[in-house]
Amino acid sequence: MNLRDQLLKAGLASKKQARKASNDARLAKKKNKGGVDQITREIEEKKELQRKRDRELNRQKELEKQKLENTYRARQIMLRNNELVSGGSQFDTILYYFIVNSTKIHSIRVTDQQQTQLEFGSMGVVRLDPTSTDYCLLSEANCKRIYDIDPELVVCLHPKEGYLVSS
Repeated sequence: MNLRDQLLKAGLASKKQARKASNDARLAKKKNKGGVDQITREIEEKKELQRKRDRELNRQKELEKQKLENTYRARQIMLRNNELVSGGSQFDTILYYFIVNSTKIHSIRVTDQQQTQLEFGSMGVVRLDPTSTDYCLLSEANCKRIYDIDPELVVCLHPKEGYLVSS
């Protein structure tokens, strides 16, 4: 015999009060269960938010890694294929002037043949990194490969189709 039945038998509570107490207990239990569901939902939402943050962080790390790999690849192309004259005397070479960032004029020493190739777009000038003043001379194909990796590195590459060659 439970407490409700004992109270009814003793006459301390009416049937109406017993039903009301039972109904209130049932509602309280249901409400408490809803609270547990709410907490569970909040935990799941926090977990999902953390997963989204982790995915975004991983995506940013992957982009940074890809950028670094591209930088190393471009540097490798430049250092392997550099055609810049390094040991020639100033009498064997001439200064070739070019504009950097539409504001500054820089120069490098090149041979007559390299100057002609630069003028006609068969060769171009690239720099080792966007802030550097160290330049390399590369063939047109290698300049285009560098341009695909990082357009800021290609300083001077004249278009081929703009020139008329007189005979």
